[in-house]
Amino acid sequence: MKVKASELARRHYPRTPLAESNGFVDRWTKRQAIRSVHFHGSGGGIDLVEREKRMDVLRKKRVDTDP
Repeated sequence: MKVKASELARRHYPRTPLAESNGFVDRWTKRQAIRSVHFHGSGGGIDLVEREKRMDVLRKKRVDTDP
């Protein structure tokens, strides 16, 4: 999970130096109330276009929810 988080962070925030750590990932999952993680495909690989489509659907569902 840390490797995938690092990859996504570099892609979305290329100018921001980020230090990946298990503590950061653990705290983030607690803040977001994530209880389990299910990776897609082999080792968490997923088609990024498909991921964006799914994320759009989830974002629309969360519009009226409290962060």
